[in-house]
Amino acid sequence: MYQIIIIGAGPAGLSAGLRAKELNLNFLILEKGKIAQTFLSAYTNGKEVTDFPKTLEKKGNFWFEKCRVEELITRWKKIAKSLNIKENQEILKIQKEKGKFLIQTQKEKYE
Repeated sequence: MYQIIIIGAGPAGLSAGLRAKELNLNFLILEKGKIAQTFLSAYTNGKEVTDFPKTLEKKGNFWFEKCRVEELITRWKKIAKSLNIKENQEILKIQKEKGKFLIQTQKEKYE
């Protein structure tokens, strides 16, 4: 049983995972495909990715700066190694039962 299950290992999911780790929570990240897969499909190799808007306060310690997409993905995959992530886990069903959430993927059940 997990305190938190995060769905998706894109930028938001990785950031949420880092925060859960900081808080010493028992967490799991479930990813339908590969880490940052949706992000990768939106950016071609060599493309520059702009960083977080300077007018907004950056919260947390998730790395995101202006760079080429290859560097960004390399850094995110390094971050991901420190997190509890299960890739290729497509969510089939989420249900609430007796105050708990049950998540069914094509491979396993999680509580």
